Amino acid sequence: MEKKIAGCVILFNPAAEIASNIQSYCRDVGILFVIDNSPVRNEAVIATISGMTPNIVYHWMGENKGIAGGLNAACRMAMAEGWGWLLTMDQDSRFLTDGLARLIAGMEETKARFAPLGILSPVHQVSADFKSGTVARYEEARFVMTSGNLLNLDAVASIGPFEEKLFIDCVDMDYCLRLRKAGFRIIRDHNIGLQHSLGDFRTGKVGSIRIGYSNHNAGRRYYITRNKIYLLKKYFRFDPRLGWLVIRSMAGDTLRILLFEHNKFGKLRAILTGLRHSLTNHYGSYSPKSAKSRTL
Repeated sequence: MEKKIAGCVILFNPAAEIASNIQSYCRDVGILFVIDNSPVRNEAVIATISGMTPNIVYHWMGENKGIAGGLNAACRMAMAEGWGWLLTMDQDSRFLTDGLARLIAGMEETKARFAPLGILSPVHQVSADFKSGTVARYEEARFVMTSGNLLNLDAVASIGPFEEKLFIDCVDMDYCLRLRKAGFRIIRDHNIGLQHSLGDFRTGKVGSIRIGYSNHNAGRRYYITRNKIYLLKKYFRFDPRLGWLVIRSMAGDTLRILLFEHNKFGKLRAILTGLRHSLTNHYGSYSPKSAKSRTL
């Protein structure tokens, strides 16, 4: 198979098991940029990754630049080498059998049917269960998670880089909204599954009803709240339904924290801090322990 695309994976303090995730897609891309946001290089993991295939390029950022900073570094490297499309992966995601090869095989048809195509995405699975063929193969999406996407680098050149001041959460939603606002389309392929780890995902029960919850730590709760309000302020006129989605998701997250999660007080305090910072335009990286952040 001709390798038509570049790929990247963003690392942060990776564990050894990420090697099997990378093996699920590294041989289907022409080059794989491994962007490491870890504060310290993990030489054992680097050696394992580098030995998989000669098409891997490792780049250490020197510090945690956030998911947006890592993606921007990968886009710059891929564009400098003339690649037109970039696979964007999280370290805790893996394609199901031959998933990436089949996703790439459908690219030409998808580009023709849904021009101008900004992103071609698989279906993201937070559990091992995946059933294909239950709906039409291709669906136009409002936003998709970053991992597993084929990103059109011409679109990146047109609308600009990922928003680094968001740092972690909602970087993908922001970019999808910007793509759509610029006229690009986002398509999900329901025949392709991607296994994706959603934090410390667990389930609880209220009566006979089983409810899933991510169990994110206080720092993530801060980013999620702050950045969702950022999206609401920036895109409400373009996508009014976003208001309902943000309010519903934040209310649901808060209820799950109260019902199931540990460190309820710390997480609720982080949510309130995120809300306050979003209203005062305070962005960048954040440490809930010190309650201080730095503006990017």
